[in-house]
Amino acid sequence: MSGPGGVAGDQLRALVERIEHVEEEIKALTEDKKDIYAEAKGQGFDIKILREVVRIRKKDPKDNKKRDALAPQIDWTGMRHGVLWSVLYTVVLVGIAYRHFRRKDILS
Repeated sequence: MSGPGGVAGDQLRALVERIEHVEEEIKALTEDKKDIYAEAKGQGFDIKILREVVRIRKKDPKDNKKRDALAPQIDWTGMRHGVLWSVLYTVVLVGIAYRHFRRKDILS
């Protein structure tokens, strides 16, 4: 090892400067995070819930079930039944209208 002003001292100084730089970045990111939470609160979101969602998502990112709580799967069966009923009503009502107007002269 070299003396206090040698290569080891320069390496130590470089490591300390890198650590200080990372600590400054962490401080800046923490301030940014506070600003984001303040923005969310200003838009009417509940901060406690938002923090809980972030905590859950951070816990196990591979677990899709926890993320599905935020974006649940859509149950398309109800929509299919609704579309079928809509088509059925349309066909019936068009048929009734056609039958009604076929007998009448609507142009005169």
